[in-house]
Amino acid sequence: KIIYQKNINERVPMASITKLMTAIISLENLDPKTRIKITKKAIYEEGSAGNLKPDEELFLSDLVKIMLIVSSNDAAAAIEEYFFNFNIDLIALMNQKAEALGMTDTRFANAAGLDKEDHFSSAYDLAKLASYILNKNNDILNILTQEQATVQSLDKKSSHFLLSTNQLLNNNTPEMMGGKTGYTKNALGCMLSILKDGNIIVVLGSQDRFGETKKLIQMIDKQ
Repeated sequence: KIIYQKNINERVPMASITKLMTAIISLENLDPKTRIKITKKAIYEEGSAGNLKPDEELFLSDLVKIMLIVSSNDAAAAIEEYFFNFNIDLIALMNQKAEALGMTDTRFANAAGLDKEDHFSSAYDLAKLASYILNKNNDILNILTQEQATVQSLDKKSSHFLLSTNQLLNNNTPEMMGGKTGYTKNALGCMLSILKDGNIIVVLGSQDRFGETKKLIQMIDKQ
């Protein structure tokens, strides 16, 4: 049931909401305890960084936390690099999953959500993605609910404190279960939210993603 809609099938950039599909493919195809070594190439990935260090090793499950909670582009790059080293095309798997989920207005060109001409989605497609996570992937859903977390490298020499980019987790928004933020120059502010009552909100191309999400929550509350 769609409560409110505006341009829900328009193909637009979705920025780091992309990382939700990266996480799905990673955790559905690899053991969460897969050890991934961070390379300098991954660290130099454009955009948001997770303060990863060259040659440190992390479990995949912890790298996914870094990728989703602080929207780390270097974590996404490290995961994509790991797949590449085994001659597996992560992006192809992401697009195959999108097709399987009926995301007909979606195309992935990278794992982090960087601006690319052939990298886009729609609000309706991302709602389908959120619904899949809500109903089929508790591990990812649990990460999206975390306001903060701490993960360590396998040798315990590096510790990463993670504070969620989702301001509504700690901003007097009791309806919020969890979500994923995104921002690039072309995409502007993006926000995918899963509410405790099971409703899903997707805001794309916004100058005030958190404010608009709160307004939509209030609209739902009045239904």
